[in-house]
Amino acid sequence: TSETDANLDPTNAVTLIFDHDLITDNPKPQVYTFLLRDHDRYPQQEYFEKNLKRFLEQCHKEFDRIKVVKKKKVQYIDNVADYHIVMFDKESELLSSVFAIINRQRPDICAVWNIAYDLPKMKARMERNNMNPVDIMSDPAFPQQCRFININVDNRPGIDIADRKTYIKMTSTTKYLDQMQTYANLRKGRKAYGSNSLDNISEIELGIHKRRFPKGVDVTNACIKDYWDFVLYNINDVWCQYLIDSVTSDLY
Repeated sequence: TSETDANLDPTNAVTLIFDHDLITDNPKPQVYTFLLRDHDRYPQQEYFEKNLKRFLEQCHKEFDRIKVVKKKKVQYIDNVADYHIVMFDKESELLSSVFAIINRQRPDICAVWNIAYDLPKMKARMERNNMNPVDIMSDPAFPQQCRFININVDNRPGIDIADRKTYIKMTSTTKYLDQMQTYANLRKGRKAYGSNSLDNISEIELGIHKRRFPKGVDVTNACIKDYWDFVLYNINDVWCQYLIDSVTSDLY
């Protein structure tokens, strides 16, 4: 929409999954979902907050053990994880917290599906909130004078995703990678697999689709019409990313 193109839409949901807790050495995956609290804009959100325990029970039911089907072979992958749902009254606090936890955990890689959208969008929202993206996104362990962010989005028309040169560099011990671009590049020249969408690649590698909404609801209005599934959709997407790499080992 024009609102999205102008970066007027707030960042209202971000999910991060860490292989394990790198600070406490907890071996279980850690799932952090950061949500923007706005009961007026998201009328079902208050019900969601009041029933958070039941929501977490559903997360465990749906994601603790996932059936993966590839080339008609079935396997079950255990993903028993700790879930952390954190609500923020201000978008600036949500955005700060996303990078604060990445910089505390300091993973080797942070994989994003279509990094050309998500990180530039978050940076633009920081700027609209009068925040300094360099200070927020960079690792604060580095001196101020060394911090930088370099975003290069390759939007050349007619260029296949496998040949695009999109990258995001910043002062951090964590390398930010476009998982979609990496997937396409490693399979360049092989038999065409169709769309680079997360939904299509997840179907190819896992036999799993992105979460489906009821009729009349989609990702553009789910936060208003079906908030419960909106949050599950957000978490499910990142589990799809996580599991794609589990079966392909593209990143590790």
